[in-house]
Amino acid sequence: MKKLILVAALFIAANPFITKAQELKAVPCATFEYMRDVQMKDPQFVQNQQILEQAYEYAKLHPQKSSQTKRIIPIVFHILHNGGIENIAKERVLEQVAILNKDFQRLNTDTNKTNSIYKSVAADCEIEFRLAQIDPNGNCTDGIVRVKTLLTYNADDAIKSVSRWPNNKYFNVWVVETISGATLPSVILGRSQFPGGSNTTDGVLLKYSVCGNTSIFNNYGRTLTHEIGHSLNLRHIWGDGTCASDFVDDTPPHEAANSGCPVNKVSNCTGNAIEMVENYMDYTDGFCQNMFSNGQKARMNIVWNGNQNSRSNLYSPANLIATGTNDGYVSVACVPTADFYRKQEACTNTAVAYTDGSFRGTPTNWEWTFEGGTPTVSNLQNPSITYANAGTYSVKLKTWNATGVDSIIKTNYIRIFETVSTKTLPYLLDMEDVNKFNTDIYNKVDNITNWTIATNAGFASPSSIVMKYYGKNDGQSNSILLPSVSLKGTSAPKLSFDYAYAQRSVTSLDRLQVGLSRNCGSSFTSLFNKTGADIATAPVTSTSFVPNGDAQWKHLDISLTSLATSENTIIRFLAENSGPGNNIYVDNIVITVATGMENLILNNLNLSIAPNPFNSSTKASFNLFADATVKANLYDLLGRKVSEIYSGQISAGANEINISSEHTQNLSDGIYVLQLNVDGVMKSEKVLLRK
Repeated sequence: MKKLILVAALFIAANPFITKAQELKAVPCATFEYMRDVQMKDPQFVQNQQILEQAYEYAKLHPQKSSQTKRIIPIVFHILHNGGIENIAKERVLEQVAILNKDFQRLNTDTNKTNSIYKSVAADCEIEFRLAQIDPNGNCTDGIVRVKTLLTYNADDAIKSVSRWPNNKYFNVWVVETISGATLPSVILGRSQFPGGSNTTDGVLLKYSVCGNTSIFNNYGRTLTHEIGHSLNLRHIWGDGTCASDFVDDTPPHEAANSGCPVNKVSNCTGNAIEMVENYMDYTDGFCQNMFSNGQKARMNIVWNGNQNSRSNLYSPANLIATGTNDGYVSVACVPTADFYRKQEACTNTAVAYTDGSFRGTPTNWEWTFEGGTPTVSNLQNPSITYANAGTYSVKLKTWNATGVDSIIKTNYIRIFETVSTKTLPYLLDMEDVNKFNTDIYNKVDNITNWTIATNAGFASPSSIVMKYYGKNDGQSNSILLPSVSLKGTSAPKLSFDYAYAQRSVTSLDRLQVGLSRNCGSSFTSLFNKTGADIATAPVTSTSFVPNGDAQWKHLDISLTSLATSENTIIRFLAENSGPGNNIYVDNIVITVATGMENLILNNLNLSIAPNPFNSSTKASFNLFADATVKANLYDLLGRKVSEIYSGQISAGANEINISSEHTQNLSDGIYVLQLNVDGVMKSEKVLLRK
């Protein structure tokens, strides 16, 4: 980190902009691909699947009337989160269980939409799911476990070991932020394990946004119905091939997966039957689905009666008693597990809303303690607190009910900024001063990985700050906030910094975004926002990136002149990683204002370009109040110098610099930036080249 840079050596035209978010594309299910992978790795799974298929074929040839009544299945939801919206409310889980029970007992109100030709084979599968009331240790539970873990991003089988209950006693559902196996904008909604696989991974991975009666992706809770169908040995209705078999006799051949709700769609397979688009094992929208078939129920029954994954023990009378899911069980109030949340940072003397997030048991009493807050204590469930002084503060919550008490303290939990900043410009973040970095910089409390000082890389110095994404799970979003500064009354304020990044592969889409807030961090306007190759300053490398010299850095200047009336300006550096990630470095963060000499030069310059647009040549006219060294260059909109126009000494007075066809002969039509450098003071204008 260079100690101070008030005049940058390079200008890149960068006005505030916001890139349009990619529209997410649902991948309804990744179970088939997962099964293929397990088949390659686990010969026991292949053998177990063969046993189940043999039992199914035997049962079809030797049908017997079953004496089995409704099966009750203890179920547990593991909410694996990082404190974000993926930590869904209990109500969403209750909605989901209710949907399962309607779907598996054909009690859903939309059964009237079943095509008349298939109503005779529509099945009540006689399955009821009940949230466990007793955990594996014999303690009280509401059937919902909450664990904070970074593995919630791009979750795979590894996350199941974070929280897993015995699969011979409970059916496990893991609710996560994202499921591995897809690259944005595609997102996987669910993934199940077919019966016969490992007991340690038995159950369903479910994306949080499709748990419950949600309209996201037109799902309405049917993803989990579909995935549990897989765990009971149901295949996709199209057989995962063109007109392939799902091994069920009363479902018609489907040419392929369906989407939307193509009612009365005629299949192109042999027989040209109307496809059963309302079946839960298709990919149609949730509101279109409303049935399993009798043949599918028969396949489920083989699994319930088999030894694979101890499914038959789940609904045994002894297990229902052990899990508190038997008829007549009287539930008791659990001791609450204390937890809480708040939305964002705030200004002094501005209300901060805190939300009780306690779980497991329902609390009846709350006791909050707010360091530096007013009031300092509160007994409300969701209090509103103000802070008189800027700083970082801790919060404590104790909560209880008639059964017991629990408490939690979150240190350095909230950052409060001055409503009117007392910091004046210029501001320099010194990367060599660890104490200043730790004092000035706020790593947001909801970061998964914090920005740290790198002592092995910097631009013209040994140190910088780095977001280390090499080897980290995708989907992370990590921010640092600079101290609030006042731009009010300043002349030509400017943010400058250097950055370095190399993609880990050509598909890497790591992001660097710079934002600005004028409301103490409640919202941000984007100043710079680029991903992947657009922010790369070095070649693609499969190793952990460390810039090997100044040539692997880029410099950026961003004008803040339009914000020169703001008394509270916070700059945010945000990094996101997206498959596979690599390290992002930032150095020389400086917020400066124009000096008296800069103002004198700029106020007298009167730069104009004519003609503009131009076809091959044009002329830049300007005025110098004194003799000066002048440089003129053309840059593209990515900040790359594309043509050197002039460099030399020019006398005071009215002057002109010609941009000739020689300067533009290698350039394509488009918008460029002419930068005029007068004794280190920059002035830029856009030009349009039309040959």
